[in-house]
Amino acid sequence: MAKASDPWIEASDVIPMFPTLLWKILVKPELRDAIDAKILAMLESMRRDLPRLEPGRGWQSEQALHERAELQDLVACVSNATRSILRFLQIGHEAFEITGCWATVLARGATHKAHSHPNNYLSGVYYVRTPPGA
Repeated sequence: MAKASDPWIEASDVIPMFPTLLWKILVKPELRDAIDAKILAMLESMRRDLPRLEPGRGWQSEQALHERAELQDLVACVSNATRSILRFLQIGHEAFEITGCWATVLARGATHKAHSHPNNYLSGVYYVRTPPGA
């Protein structure tokens, strides 16, 4: 936003004209439990030889988890949700691509900073475990 002290500005304001839409989709419990079990087993295997995370620290996996066989149920859910969202937005939904998928593990006290994913039209997150009240 421009500074009001700039000599060429009489007034300046921010007008919320283009709201960001957020979809919250709850996966059916039986499917969610199966997906979560596969993710937790995969993460345990990936972190097996790594030290335990210290409080306030985090870890991120490689970024092609969507290509792993054990995550195909999750990928199918994401793909179905994406098609539905693109139909709602009235945007071509026949062709889309998952460009990256990774896991973030945070120890107690760690936070995930607000950020964006440039060059992506949609971004999503799937939570396996969260603290109470999150």
